[in-house]
Amino acid sequence: MTAGQPWLQELKLAEAHVNAGRLAEAEAVLRQILKADANQPDALNALAALASGVGQLDVAIALQKRAIAARPNAPLYLSNLGEMYRRAGNLAAAVEHGKKAVALRPSFAVGHNNLGAAQAEAGDVAGALQSYDAALVHRADFAEAHNNRGNALRALGRADEAREAFARAIALRPNYGEAHSNLGNVQRDAGQLAAAEASYRRSLALQPEEVGPLFNLITVLEEQGKLEEADQVIQRAEAAARRVLEVQPENAEAANVLGLACVALGRHDEAVEAFKRAAARTGYVDPWINLGNSLKNLGRMDEALAALDRARELAPQSAAPLLAITQVKVFRNDDDPHLAALEALERKSELAEQQRIPLHFGLAKAYDDLGRPHEAFVHMQAGNALKRQAAGYDEVRSLEFFERIKATFDVEFIARARAGYADATPIFVIGMPRSGTTLVEQIISSHPLVGAAGEITALNDATRVLGAFPEAVSGAEDANLARVGEAYVRKLRTYAPNATHVTDKTPSNFYLIGLIHMALPQAKIVHVTRDPVDACLSCYSKLFTRGQNYSYDLAELGRYYRAYDSLMQHWRRVLPAGRMLEVRYEDVVGDTEGESRRLLAYCGLDWDEGVLAFHKSARAVSTASANQVRQPIYITSVARWRRYEAHLGPLLEALGDLVKA
Repeated sequence: MTAGQPWLQELKLAEAHVNAGRLAEAEAVLRQILKADANQPDALNALAALASGVGQLDVAIALQKRAIAARPNAPLYLSNLGEMYRRAGNLAAAVEHGKKAVALRPSFAVGHNNLGAAQAEAGDVAGALQSYDAALVHRADFAEAHNNRGNALRALGRADEAREAFARAIALRPNYGEAHSNLGNVQRDAGQLAAAEASYRRSLALQPEEVGPLFNLITVLEEQGKLEEADQVIQRAEAAARRVLEVQPENAEAANVLGLACVALGRHDEAVEAFKRAAARTGYVDPWINLGNSLKNLGRMDEALAALDRARELAPQSAAPLLAITQVKVFRNDDDPHLAALEALERKSELAEQQRIPLHFGLAKAYDDLGRPHEAFVHMQAGNALKRQAAGYDEVRSLEFFERIKATFDVEFIARARAGYADATPIFVIGMPRSGTTLVEQIISSHPLVGAAGEITALNDATRVLGAFPEAVSGAEDANLARVGEAYVRKLRTYAPNATHVTDKTPSNFYLIGLIHMALPQAKIVHVTRDPVDACLSCYSKLFTRGQNYSYDLAELGRYYRAYDSLMQHWRRVLPAGRMLEVRYEDVVGDTEGESRRLLAYCGLDWDEGVLAFHKSARAVSTASANQVRQPIYITSVARWRRYEAHLGPLLEALGDLVKA
């Protein structure tokens, strides 16, 4: 101990341990100080920071409060407590303590930056921008403030300024991995997917164990069709999370990431346990939302709603928990408290565009449930307009892709069908999103001999070895097509190893029907159709997790549907008779047993009454229809579009003669 500066040498030693990554040694030194002087504020502050760093936020907050009790007017201590409250999801307390800190020291740049982070998460993005600007007034070379300012500008829709802010952060600190990742987000928003991928990879080169850029990279790889690479990155994320948890079992963020990786890999029960582990160790809101969504996918709706209500308690100003709640419950009363919360949040003028997008979709769902179509469409249209601005959709390229497929798989080419891989495991259920594919898959996979893979990338992954689709298929040798089929079946069986057949419900496999016919001649193909306007309206009413960027503008959606319909007509012309079974959604809900018998007969399966109880299946359903297929058959979604007819002019015009009189 040094006279006049008690515990200075010990505190410096603890700091040196922290800087060297020796956290256990640092904690031991700090606890020795507190054993001798229980209220030593610097030791309490440092120990709180250690606890916060490993996700023990309740412990950290308690220690930080003791430090403040010993030294009440320390701006650093107040700012640190605010940051801990922010990470724990108590945003009101985070903002309160952040404001106290900068009031005590107006030149406190770090304090302004921390306050801004809390304001941003509370939905006050304009206030956050002011705080970041204040931080930079007092410290112009503050790379973190430039980075956070970029996030605020992006949320406010000021993309060019956001890009400049991230570039400034990187110029100040070239090895700033988070800023590279955030720059990638702006590039992805603008549809610059290759540039975004490069930014995410640069971020990961600088911080290999950081899981945020890993999931950003997964998304941009999927959007570029690099599905095999995306799958490898998902496995890398899982491995990284497990390594962190081995060293820091209490690390909530690592447990949350492990859950996300398990969801991506289709291991939903494991995901639930990981999210529970994360949620139990922190008040941070994300694990609770993820837990609620995973429970919903497993059909455990009451538990899902409870988890999402907990998320809402932690982040009452966030739209995310409320949107997730709308996907779990059916709104039945105009005075529903969740509806009131959605409406109150929508009235907040300072809410950023990125938060308004899910909020509009949530309100549209609630009003639709309540039979208030005009109000539902107002929010449906607003949410889609904002999403379309951010979506990188190239309509010309998309529609040209359909034509290239038809040109490759012509009558002569299909007639020269190769032997392919002789295996009857796959049952493909294809069609437009929201056309009833989930319902049909759930019926088929309720048969005791059938497993379900859900929506997977396995066929795209297997096809990639041939080269660029579709043109590369025309030059593929028989043996290569057989290898594609074999690789696909090998992957498919991992989803249900003991099943005789396995369903693949990836709707966009309708692109690949010709390839399926040639590479997997014994596979079954079930094409599900639905009234075109109902199918398109259902797409328009959903905020998809990824992809489907054609669905956020009514006219573009209608033109895409026409292209899909034209491609399906092409497949009917070139495929042998009986190669594909076509099922209408309206027929399934009108005569469930009759259509179920037809489905099983086509698949070569004996009748089993269990398929009529499909809604009781325990398997995970992670599509936008997860809630609907947990209910018995209902017909309220048939001709749903008639309630919205007055608003659907651009869609009806684009669909043209596909609209039934």
